Amino acid sequence: MRRAIVMVMVLIATMGMVFAIGSVSTGAKNVKFDLTAEGIESFKILFTSNPIDSGTAFTSASSYSGDITLTASDDKKTATKDDGLYLSWYSYVSQPVKVSLALSAMDDDTTSSKYLDWSVTSTKHGDSDNDLAAAAAGVKATVTGSNTTDGTKDVVTVANASCVLQEKWGNEQLTISATLEGASPAVYAGTITATISTT
Repeated sequence: MRRAIVMVMVLIATMGMVFAIGSVSTGAKNVKFDLTAEGIESFKILFTSNPIDSGTAFTSASSYSGDITLTASDDKKTATKDDGLYLSWYSYVSQPVKVSLALSAMDDDTTSSKYLDWSVTSTKHGDSDNDLAAAAAGVKATVTGSNTTDGTKDVVTVANASCVLQEKWGNEQLTISATLEGASPAVYAGTITATISTT
């Protein structure tokens, strides 16, 4: 019996999980394991230039850094960024998970008195290991030309009705668009914020 217990303990240690083992006396017939999810559950969310293609790749993945510049359309009525930007997310939890995007106002850098209408559209990209309740058809977050932040939208909702530990991950391709027609010349800037949380 002792040999069997040692083997189980070694296996669990290689999985990186912590179990509490009740005292076991010689000749005992039962071994009790208490699993505590604290310290095991994890989230990760990143803006990336390329989609992340597996759950294990999130371990070493780093977030995109730097500004994103929009390109004016041929008719100069809009400016867009429609490739090379992804929202990549990972969760290993025992609860349902929600991923959301929030947009700030798009205003001029100096006086914050001029504004552009702008939006971010999120669309499911490529393979993933998830249960998407949103985003498959595209989710759009929009902020109108004012100083009010009103662009929060749920991008992904991952179901977990069984409340057991589940690994889920996925990528959303982001398209950014701003309206130039009727805008005052200025240097405009806005912020996209992503959050991941249990529901």
